[in-house]
Amino acid sequence: MKLLLLLSALWVSPIFSQSDWWQTGQFYQIYPRSFKDSNGDGIGDLNGIREKLPHLKDIGMTAAWLSPIYKSPMKDFGYDISDFKAIQPEYGTMADFEALLKRAKELGIKLIMDLVPNHTSDLHEWFQKSVNRVKGYEDFYIWHDGYPDPKNSSNRLPPNNWVSNF
Repeated sequence: MKLLLLLSALWVSPIFSQSDWWQTGQFYQIYPRSFKDSNGDGIGDLNGIREKLPHLKDIGMTAAWLSPIYKSPMKDFGYDISDFKAIQPEYGTMADFEALLKRAKELGIKLIMDLVPNHTSDLHEWFQKSVNRVKGYEDFYIWHDGYPDPKNSSNRLPPNNWVSNF
């Protein structure tokens, strides 16, 4: 009986009855490229997102989750990041991002950034340093020289038989 009372007391305690904003919030994921084009170039952008934030508020959203907007060669539509500190130019500028952030805060909408640190492009500084075996970056990625090709001794085969298709 004492255990049941203890568990009941814990269940109604403030620790268990209060939820954090992310546990009860309403999230809207935005893929910036196709969300809202504000300048007529056919590509969604940060200013377009900012323009639509009041609508998200009106429909009850408490958070907007942005797919990657970081600088990228766009071989994987933004998931191949070349610079985590820069905005992809067709989405806008850092000033545009700051304006978006300010407007979201005014409306009480949390802005969640899709951070994918393990999705760098081959242009990213970490990748370049790692592939060139710069001291301190050797283990930023997993490297394998592949296997000798039994049909051609001057050739090396991939380290596994995994197929990648887009």
